[in-house]
Amino acid sequence: MTRPEETDSQIRSAALAYLASPWHVLAFAPAMERTFRADTLAGRLRRYRSFGLVGILIYMAYTGVDWFALHDIFPSIWPWRLLGMPLITGSVIALSFWRRFQPWCDLGMVGATTLGTLALVVFFSLSLTPASNHYYGGVLLCGVYLMFVLRTGFVPTAWGCGFILAGFTLALEGLQGVDPPTRLVIAAVTASTLLLGLAGLYQLERDERRSYALALLRRMDGAALAQANARLAQLSAVDGLTGLLNRRAFETRLHEVWEAAATTGGEVGLLFIDVDEFKAFNDFYGHQAGDEVLRQVARLLEAHTRATADIAARYGGEEFLVLMPGCSRHAALERAERLRAGIEAACLEHAASPVQGCVTVSIGLATQHPASGVDPAALVRAADEALYAAKAAGRNRVMMPSA
Repeated sequence: MTRPEETDSQIRSAALAYLASPWHVLAFAPAMERTFRADTLAGRLRRYRSFGLVGILIYMAYTGVDWFALHDIFPSIWPWRLLGMPLITGSVIALSFWRRFQPWCDLGMVGATTLGTLALVVFFSLSLTPASNHYYGGVLLCGVYLMFVLRTGFVPTAWGCGFILAGFTLALEGLQGVDPPTRLVIAAVTASTLLLGLAGLYQLERDERRSYALALLRRMDGAALAQANARLAQLSAVDGLTGLLNRRAFETRLHEVWEAAATTGGEVGLLFIDVDEFKAFNDFYGHQAGDEVLRQVARLLEAHTRATADIAARYGGEEFLVLMPGCSRHAALERAERLRAGIEAACLEHAASPVQGCVTVSIGLATQHPASGVDPAALVRAADEALYAAKAAGRNRVMMPSA
């Protein structure tokens, strides 16, 4: 299966190639042609259905003209006007609601209209009334309807006009009571009208396809730009070493959570976390190993926050933060202790630590009810002070301000 990005690349290349192509190129490359057909199908079907019904009504209305102008053959042709042609075109319109037929609707509408036009040719070729000589005007009217009202695809329409012109030429040869110069004028006017109409239809479809290619490129460029901006925003909010939120992004989230809690009356908890004796770890194992330990601590924090609504971030160096929206003092203490014990249980080697033979953390905990005029930085300061108390008390513990 072709990957979506490969398909997008193919379509982009096809759109650019089409915009640079000479005037006589009408069809897109196969992959883009399928996309174009799919994207424009709904609009074409609406046009065929609505104007197809209008065409049926006008075709039936001309039964009155037949009664006056072709009275000698009227008993033979009125069933076609009122029943045959409406039934054929109506069937194509009805089939347009069947998904499997929809790709063939172009051919169906061209075929039905061509058949209706050739019927007019038969009418004036059979009638002996003088007015029948002017029925070629109906052929021109049908051609205009096919090319500029239904606006069927150029290629099937060109075939349909070819059949119409061939049938019309044969009928004109046998027309009674028309002198050769008049025949020539009728043939020239009909042929040139159909050819000019096809030229106009070609230009319309060419312009439609160029507009589609330009719109497709704009849409793809817009999507690529939005994706790049989203990626840039994500990168600007993420700490490059640990993959957690960085300090700037954390401060933004803190203000959002703080304002939400001030509205709802909830409580906000914060853990200020410091990796114990991290300088000694770096001196003993080296900075690369120190970076790896920070990444592993970050993964443990992420595992903790996945089970809650908490938000983890790297504050700087070996310091981390965990924001706990809507968390009570008691619940925050339980989570902090579980987190501290989890990092200790991970048994990340730290032979240079006087605390344990493994990596441990000290955690300062603070909770507050946001109130008007109170800065969320006060919560950070309170957690930071509790962290210093935890380190002063021997590290590898959770401390919080007294209630």
